Amino acid sequence: MTILSLDPGKKIGRALWSDDGLMLFADECDLDTALDYLANARMHTIVVEDWRLFKRQTEQTGSKMEASQLIGAVKLWAKLEDDRKMVIQPSSILPVSALHMGIKLPKGHTPDRISAMLHGHYYLVSQGVLEPHEITVE
Repeated sequence: MTILSLDPGKKIGRALWSDDGLMLFADECDLDTALDYLANARMHTIVVEDWRLFKRQTEQTGSKMEASQLIGAVKLWAKLEDDRKMVIQPSSILPVSALHMGIKLPKGHTPDRISAMLHGHYYLVSQGVLEPHEITVE
């Protein structure tokens, strides 16, 4: 079984981890690809960045709300079987996780693939699977 970490949005960052902390892949995809993967992959835990719409986010006007759709799908995924777990993390963990991984965050928006990696790594550190500054990539 594996752990999937997600950064929801119009583009969705994904990172897949083994239970022992090996990052198997990280990429970006659209909502349909993410939903297909969610429906067919075998994970026991999904870590997802929390997302909220604020008034000042005028660029979201007319949005199809892909982030909300993905979070709702993950909530349903977790409810369908008792051994599935959904973990919601705030975006505020990104700087700490970047320090743990030894990477420098860019100014402005963090690329979705990197954000997904950071969320997965932070979760694995919080569970005692990885130590800060420890990452293994296949």
